[in-house]
Amino acid sequence: MKKSLVILLGIVLGIVVLWRLLNVLPAKPSPGGANQNVQSGSAPATPAPPESAGRELSNMPLKPEVTPQTPPTAPAKNSPAASRAPWPMPNLTRPLPQLPGVLIGDREWKILGTNDVVNDTGKQSILVLRDEVSGQLAYRQSSLRFVLKEGGNYESFIAERSRAKRLFVNILHGDIAVDAANIGAEYTALSRDPRVVTVDFIPLVVRARPK
Repeated sequence: MKKSLVILLGIVLGIVVLWRLLNVLPAKPSPGGANQNVQSGSAPATPAPPESAGRELSNMPLKPEVTPQTPPTAPAKNSPAASRAPWPMPNLTRPLPQLPGVLIGDREWKILGTNDVVNDTGKQSILVLRDEVSGQLAYRQSSLRFVLKEGGNYESFIAERSRAKRLFVNILHGDIAVDAANIGAEYTALSRDPRVVTVDFIPLVVRARPK
């Protein structure tokens, strides 16, 4: 009985000593574990820029780079000739590409030539003009209608013009036919004449087909 008690006390004492030894010994640190935590904590990662910042930058206007050695070039004047495009030439019966442009209102128009149209009522020569800014084509008769100041004599006025042929005259206006090669110069001359109030190209007349 006494021998069994001694053996039991020895076992309990061994368990207590073993338990104390296990709690006293420090746990082995994992290799590089603590150092990695310290390094990551001391240098926090820089947050990425939000997507909205990238969109705002892309929408900002770009400033032109100016080289210090080269003086900046002066901006070109916005003239009708600078904005003129190489418009294609339409198919014409009588092309007149050498004629200078005429100023109609605030736009420069170029007389390109004439195009002959044959229909049931006969042959009609159409004057073709082009707006030199937009490239728009316009079609008129090769004739002009003008209005003189009050008291002007239309018959004598037309008789002075060697390039014009009388078409119609009344107390309100006068109509003259002019060859396509000369109509631009005649239009300019009439628009600068102090006796003339207005001058215009006569619109085309659509002839009715006989039934």
